[in-house]
Amino acid sequence: MLINATRPAEVRAAILDDGKLNQLEIEVRDANLLKGNIYKGRIANVEGSLGACFVEFGADKQGFLPLDEVSPSCYHRKWDKKDKPRITDVLQRGREVLVQVVKDAVGNKGAALTTRISLAGRYIVLMPLDDSRGVSRKVSSDSQRKKIKELASKLKIPEDYGFIVRTAGLDRTRTDLNRDAAQLVRTWKNVLATDKASDGPTLLHEDRDLVVRMLRDYYDSKIERILIDDEIAVSKAQAYFRRVMPRSKQVLQPYTHKVPMFARYRVEEQIEEIFSRRAGLKSGGYILIDPTEALISIDVNSGRSTKQKS
Repeated sequence: MLINATRPAEVRAAILDDGKLNQLEIEVRDANLLKGNIYKGRIANVEGSLGACFVEFGADKQGFLPLDEVSPSCYHRKWDKKDKPRITDVLQRGREVLVQVVKDAVGNKGAALTTRISLAGRYIVLMPLDDSRGVSRKVSSDSQRKKIKELASKLKIPEDYGFIVRTAGLDRTRTDLNRDAAQLVRTWKNVLATDKASDGPTLLHEDRDLVVRMLRDYYDSKIERILIDDEIAVSKAQAYFRRVMPRSKQVLQPYTHKVPMFARYRVEEQIEEIFSRRAGLKSGGYILIDPTEALISIDVNSGRSTKQKS
């Protein structure tokens, strides 16, 4: 894993597998990216025809909250009937609602919101407004799923809180999982305390910066080295390792070589290929990718590929 934090405008993190770029994350500083943040919002309008409402939560544009993203625990009016309610039946204009940003604003479209709030830890994802409990879908082995479910049933998490055990928690002890869960429960209680003390649309919880998120979401035993080229970023990473996984701290290494890290490991040229509009295919054909507000257009062209039957 390479973390490039020396640029003043952005932080970039890449995961390489035998020199090939496998994962890339870019965080632009001061870009007003809100994904993962939790807010106290106020419903500005309820649109029955759209099955959604628009929420003021402190951003320049109102957020979009569809009914499918509203947890029953957040309904303003109780709904005991078996059939699915209309959004006008359960939400009211002017009322407050806790929301989390799941997709940042694009063009003229505001951010996509949900009330199904989740707090991601190293081994656990806590869902305090949902009572469902389970194991990450990435765990495909039935025996592993059964083992983790048995372990999860013994965790010290409030009964009305839902959670998912992440793949990183597969080989961890119950003590490790409980420690991670306890930290998330404390974070959620801080969110509720801030919500109670605030008036009007307010930021209640800000997701961690890219350095910590990359370590939290992607680091596992398969990663042999983590190189970071910025002293402040190294300090953040060291603090995270000390708190969460002190036995793995030896993989963390400051990068001090004169040649820029992303150039030395040929990441820059691979990034250029990723963001190119045109992508070549082994057959001789190629595809053209053009993103728009509504969709991503992918045009497939045969190019030099004329030998195939289809």
